[in-house]
Amino acid sequence: MGIWDSRTARALFTALVFAAILGIAFVSRKVIFLFVFVVLFAYLMEPIVSRVQRWFRGSRWKAVAATYIVFWAIVGGFLFTAGQRAVQEGQNAAQQLPELNKKLQSGDIASDIGNRVGFKEQTSAQLKQVLQKNRQRITDFSGAILRRVPAYLSNAGWMLLIPFLAMLVPQNKVRPVLQIVSAYQSGPRLKLWQSTLQQIDKMLGDYMWAQFLLSVIALVVFLTVFTFFHVPFAAFLAVVGSVLELIPIVGPLITAILVMGTVLASGFSHWIGMLIFLVAFRIVQDYINTPLLMKAELEMPPLAVIMAVLIGGELGGGLGMFVSIPAAAAIKIAWQNWRQSRSGSRTGAADGKDLSENQSIAA
Repeated sequence: MGIWDSRTARALFTALVFAAILGIAFVSRKVIFLFVFVVLFAYLMEPIVSRVQRWFRGSRWKAVAATYIVFWAIVGGFLFTAGQRAVQEGQNAAQQLPELNKKLQSGDIASDIGNRVGFKEQTSAQLKQVLQKNRQRITDFSGAILRRVPAYLSNAGWMLLIPFLAMLVPQNKVRPVLQIVSAYQSGPRLKLWQSTLQQIDKMLGDYMWAQFLLSVIALVVFLTVFTFFHVPFAAFLAVVGSVLELIPIVGPLITAILVMGTVLASGFSHWIGMLIFLVAFRIVQDYINTPLLMKAELEMPPLAVIMAVLIGGELGGGLGMFVSIPAAAAIKIAWQNWRQSRSGSRTGAADGKDLSENQSIAA
């Protein structure tokens, strides 16, 4: 036996190629997440573009231009009304963060909240003691959040490019992938790829529209309730809450913490009512609106959703969190189709074996 083994060499070469691809993907993960976000945004706009295309007698580029012009007009109108107010409130909140952080580290915020809410002196003192004992953890946690803010703000600049790049995405988004796959696969495997990609294509369209509608519902409800009850930074909290609605489980939890923290720190008198509202809205959103809007392909165990969101956040920040759910759903669809094809092939082979045995017995 020679020193050089061709099969081992091919396996090693394949492993090195995959490792190189994964390394390149990790280094350029922000660009990849941006590209995926562009495709997802195109899925969101596609039903509108297809409807407008009928008005222009099938002209694709006219329909795309008209749709995105109207989109930018709506975005501009929002920015000059509620958006401008939200930005101003966000700036005011940012100016108060250093003082709030000092009170949080010293524990004085416990006395302030206790006096406003009506806690007993003993309860306020115990809460202050807990905050003082965990001062270092609070400092590290708040510092980590503040360090991530510039990264998220830089992603906001990339977000402005998404609608422009989405205009270049073709109508049939799975055709390029199918053309590549058809060059290497044929027969049942090609049919499996076609079926899987078609299901993923439909799932992405349903997911984007469901998330968009859930976010709009959150924006309207939050803005109405917060403004009616004169919640501090109402427009800012409503906009942030509607954006965080795009991130399952983790996003609504952060929204609840931000709202209740703002309410308690500002001395809002109806904090119990606000807590009840947040719980009631979450129940309606999760158990009524989401099942009505989401399709069966997107149903996943809560633990799988949390793991996907955490992994996506670690890899790509806010964009990674949003992309993680459709990516996990696509993996689920591919896995289920592969298992069905395997079970079908095994069943067919067993049936063929039984048929041949019966024929031999009859002979």
